[in-house]
Amino acid sequence: MFFFAWELIKATMAVAWEIITPGSTIEQGIIGIDVLGASDTLVTLVANFITLTPGTLTVEVVRHPTRLYIHVLHLRDVEAVRADVQRLEALAIRAFGSPEAIALLEGGIPSRDGVPGADRNLEEQP
Repeated sequence: MFFFAWELIKATMAVAWEIITPGSTIEQGIIGIDVLGASDTLVTLVANFITLTPGTLTVEVVRHPTRLYIHVLHLRDVEAVRADVQRLEALAIRAFGSPEAIALLEGGIPSRDGVPGADRNLEEQP
């Protein structure tokens, strides 16, 4: 929860600064971010946390493979945004996920491209 609160404070300050200063430094964009998709509930939780953060908005959720499309108002580093979303997802899974989801997060299921469980979905597991 501390991570989300800190990100919320930083984003609020960035958007407020953009409003009160002349000129524009907005570099917006939409990026797609793969998430583990441990459950619909966890994906919804992460998508809502993103939307609650000023300057970001979850535009679309694709279920198979699980991917979030996010509009970012201050898009300076795509990889940093991906890392933040993946960290937020990891925190949500550790807090609310099932033992299987936590195992998926911790690398208990083989992966694609170095992301634990990125090519699998827990709902498809036997």
